[in-house]
Amino acid sequence: MKSASPAPTPGECLSCPANSSDIQFESRTEQQPQEWLSRSSLRAAIEGTINEFVNGHSLRQCRYRSEEKAHVQHILTAIVVNLERIGARLPPAPFRQPRNPTAPRASLTGSTSAGPGPGASPPALLADLIVLRLSVALRK
Repeated sequence: MKSASPAPTPGECLSCPANSSDIQFESRTEQQPQEWLSRSSLRAAIEGTINEFVNGHSLRQCRYRSEEKAHVQHILTAIVVNLERIGARLPPAPFRQPRNPTAPRASLTGSTSAGPGPGASPPALLADLIVLRLSVALRK
């Protein structure tokens, strides 16, 4: 049975370049100018938006096969993301007691609730309406 060889010292590492500290120093020096920092922040913003679409709204795989329907899905998802961002910047709505439902509405729905809860924001309701209408239109 072979015995394990001792770990190499930092100067003896075979997988690292011989002048890794020099390369690291040069790389960090290149990252200091304002031009590089502005490009880096722009890239980070773009990557953050792509991450939000892929992970938050499941855009890695499209729900529809045709290119036209996929395009509509992408546009409506972008609208929903923008409405969510607008809703996040709006001040919270003041708490109001929901009004009593009218007799026809109560009998149709079978509920005593008069609509969305007091915490529902208008952009979220609009986004839900858009998604509902899109799903109905795409089923046709």
